[in-house]
Amino acid sequence: TGVVEWLASNEHIRFIDVFEKGVERAVLLERRRQALMCDLFLTGINAVSMEGTLHWLDVVGNRIAPIADGPRDVILVAGRNKIVDTPALAEERIREIAAPLNAARQEATTPCVQTGKCSDCSSPQRVCNARLTLHKCFPKGRITVVIIDADAGL
Repeated sequence: TGVVEWLASNEHIRFIDVFEKGVERAVLLERRRQALMCDLFLTGINAVSMEGTLHWLDVVGNRIAPIADGPRDVILVAGRNKIVDTPALAEERIREIAAPLNAARQEATTPCVQTGKCSDCSSPQRVCNARLTLHKCFPKGRITVVIIDADAGL
């Protein structure tokens, strides 16, 4: 969407980049802790059910913790390819699409990269350690969901 690039280049905004290339892991972990209490948190969604539930998987929880609690405002973005009929299909999408593709993107050597399907492995490179299912936003209005009419993201 170009939003991340715009935020990063805007000198009036303190942008916390938790994925900056070439930065030490310890620095990135500290940035992730800072993001827990930022004013605005922006991230994607792994699956959205037609019943209204939102679903994620995460390696360490740095993406799902701020959604559950912390930042004053949260904006969640999902492409139309993330929409499924039921919460059960959302979990299936995570296991068969999001987890294997995320692991491959991170150049992990997990079983899901080889098979294309999560196998609840115990690999130290496992990408599906933490999960969140959001049924409702509290307090009301804290979270805004944006659905893009295009296939976007994993």
